[in-house]
Amino acid sequence: MTSNRSLTLFLIFSILVAIVLFFNQLISVWYHVQIAPKGEYEVEKLVDEINTTDSIFEKLKGIAKWEAENIDYVYGIEPFFSFGNFAFYLVDGKPKIRALGNPDLVMIPSGSLILK
Repeated sequence: MTSNRSLTLFLIFSILVAIVLFFNQLISVWYHVQIAPKGEYEVEKLVDEINTTDSIFEKLKGIAKWEAENIDYVYGIEPFFSFGNFAFYLVDGKPKIRALGNPDLVMIPSGSLILK
């Protein structure tokens, strides 16, 4: 009887671990397929817009305007759910996702992120 119970607990634990690993990968794939390309498109669009002028002041003004219109500050807000390397927030009633870390990125002393 004890061996059946141990086997059942082991199987349940194994299934739970497999589910957690599956969902962690699913969220990561979703981030890289859906969210990252949209962000890259937005940045390319911004760069194209600010490159229409030679004035550094106008370029900085364009970047500041874009950031003020598009940024959602989640710092200081507790995520309602975290899973793997991602945290999920509600900002003004809209769901937001934030990557908590990326093993391919390294912080350098200037505070910038670079790819390994």
